[in-house]
Amino acid sequence: MKSAIADRMKCCLSIIFCIVAVSSFCSQSAWADSNGDGSADKQVGPEGDVGKEDLPLNVKRALTTLNRADQSKFYGAYKVGFEIFQRSGEDWFFMKRAAAVSEVRRRVVFMGSLGKTRQFDEQQRYGSLISELTIDCTVGESTIEFVEYKSGVFGTGVTVRALMRKESEAERMQKRFVNSKLQNFVVANACGAE
Repeated sequence: MKSAIADRMKCCLSIIFCIVAVSSFCSQSAWADSNGDGSADKQVGPEGDVGKEDLPLNVKRALTTLNRADQSKFYGAYKVGFEIFQRSGEDWFFMKRAAAVSEVRRRVVFMGSLGKTRQFDEQQRYGSLISELTIDCTVGESTIEFVEYKSGVFGTGVTVRALMRKESEAERMQKRFVNSKLQNFVVANACGAE
């Protein structure tokens, strides 16, 4: 029992470290702030009335774990293409289907919805993040092309911060996720059999 609790704590800490690492990583000079005028303030998808259509079993099961307000936000994300998802503790990871960039590279849109809000500073708190990633399937490394931090869960709310990778920094920015579960989720779904 203690071992299972310890493993769960390690997993949660690893996810938090990964998200915090992305946050601090994004403050480096390899990023350009792409908003400031509020131009990126849009939601992932419309919040929807859940239950008016026949949903896949995995979506129905996921919805039963959420409160009513979050169900409509999850459903909105699902409706705009975030059909691949996994829960890890209190956090949710989502991906849209991968698009081929080359024979060995895939471009995906990834979303992390956090169980607890995180913050950059005293004024800037975020509940989810949306990133565009390029995955090199031969080595399992990702390059974050763009990341947008949203005030609400499941990609909703206003944009807190949005950053775009500078073109000259692509090679230096290619890395593996620190969290092995997140790494496996992204690479398996981006590079797995179509």
